[in-house]
Amino acid sequence: MSLDEIAEQSHFSTYHFHRIFHALVGESVNDYVFRKRMELAANRIACKSEWSITEIAHMGGF
Repeated sequence: MSLDEIAEQSHFSTYHFHRIFHALVGESVNDYVFRKRMELAANRIACKSEWSITEIAHMGGF
């Protein structure tokens, strides 16, 4: 989902949603999404040894 789609679902403008999100979470929406994708990839590397790193990176959109 894009920032615009998330903001629309929350009934805030993109600008206000980004400000509220950053105030509550402490990081930007893009940084949060990137961090969550990296955490998921790290967990997959640790737990799914049958998958290659290339496959895991592709699943995570890297």
